[in-house]
Parts: sequence; C-alpha cells; structure tokens
Amino acid sequence: MSIIEKKITLQENAYLFLNESLTNVKYSKKNQRYWIFAIIHIVQSLELFCKYILYKQNLVFIYDDIDKCKNTVTFEQAIDRIKKFANVEIDDKEEVNLIRAYKLRNEITHFEYGFNNMHFSKRYKELFEFITYFHNKHVGDELHNHIYQELYEIEAEVISEFKEKNIEYQGSLMCVQNPVDIITAQKKNGIIYKGTVYERIPFGRETKTNWASITKYCGDCCVLIGQYHTEGCDIEECPICHKQFLTCDCQIDEYVNIKKKEQI
Repeated sequence: MSIIEKKITLQENAYLFLNESLTNVKYSKKNQRYWIFAIIHIVQSLELFCKYILYKQNLVFIYDDIDKCKNTVTFEQAIDRIKKFANVEIDDKEEVNLIRAYKLRNEITHFEYGFNNMHFSKRYKELFEFITYFHNKHVGDELHNHIYQELYEIEAEVISEFKEKNIEYQGSLMCVQNPVDIITAQKKNGIIYKGTVYERIPFGRETKTNWASITKYCGDCCVLIGQYHTEGCDIEECPICHKQFLTCDCQIDEYVNIKKKEQI
C-alpha cells in the first residue's frame, strides 16, 4: 500500500507555525514557560512569510545559491533580499521589527537566556501585532482568516492588547477590544426569561428587517451574518417580543450558553 504524501506549501507552513504559537500562548496559562515556544513559533512564521514574499517575486530568490537552488536563505538574508530585489516596499520600522524578531529567537535558541514571563508575554503581543500588520500589507488578506477556530478566543485576547486602537477583523474596522466581545457573545447564545430558555436571534435572522440582504456585517457591533450580537448592540432583536432587544420591556434573568435541544 503506497503512502500519499501531502505537500505543505510555504504559505501553509507559515500559518501552521503561527497557529502553533497561539496554541502555546494557550498553554502558557498553566505553564508560563510556553511563552518561549510561542515566540519561537511566531518568529518562524514571520520568517516563512518573508520567504513567501520572495517566492512570489521569483522562486530563485528564496535560495542561498540561486544556481544550485538547494538551501533556502536565512531570515536575515530574506530581509536583505526583500529590500534589494523584491518589488515590495519595506519601510524602516518594518525592517527594525523583523531584525528584532530574529535576534530574539536567536537569543532564545542559541545560548542561555534569562526568562521573564512579563517580558516574553509583552514581546509576543508586540510580535503578533506586527505580524498581523505585515501579513495584511504584504501577503494580501486578513490574517484572522487563517487562524484555527478553536484559537479565536486566544487570538482575540492578544489583539485586545495591541497598541493600535483599531484593527481589521472579520472584514470590518473595529476597536481592538471588539474581537473579545464578539467571541464572548458566541458563548452566550441564549437567555433565560421567566424561567424559560430562549435562543437569541443571530444577525441576519431578524423577523422584521432582512439585514442579510443589505449587509454582511452588523452596523453596530460588527458581527457577521449568523453570529450572535455583542451585549448592548442596538440592532439585536428580542426573541420574545421581537422588538429592539436593547430597549424592550422583557427583563431577562441572565445570558446562558445553551445546546440546541434546550432552545425555544
């Protein structure tokens, strides 16, 4: 029986390392030393994205010796070639961030180093903010599109600590805190009213306004069609009286996470 080998492309490999870095951020909640592996993986992802940029320009650019095309360039060489040969504009700030990234990885992987949880946590969040910007600018689409769904919550937590106040997320420009609110809202898909559990009405399934025919995103909280609104959204419809949920007279007991068989 022959074994079919699946080829992992350069771009796919970059996303694999990025998601692995977020997985290690998740593990760091129980063991802080996982921040080390989170950083190693995110920097590897960044290196692969640099090579992918070169690859898109010309395949031979990713090889150390363009005549032999055997070993690929180092991270440092990739940065230099992007600046010199690729038809890509890398500004000084980007170059500084790229150099800082590979120096940090080298510091961790090539010799002894001092471990400081706060320092590595801060550096990871800076790296994730940079790789989000770098990817969106040079690779061509939103980085969030390539994050595993089971890591959305971790990703949103990291995004909430970005220095920039706004981010493109799910195709909308929003405050960096909004992704956390969106992820949290999906866990509260029901409400309890007078002892009865009701499913909340997701965006696009309203009974009075066919929002799905007008837009892909909620105009207030930016959720996508099929997602549950964030708390306090002025577009959400009450599942009980079908008026505006924010201002209706239905006094709910609490938000809950319900299974489909429990819904009204």
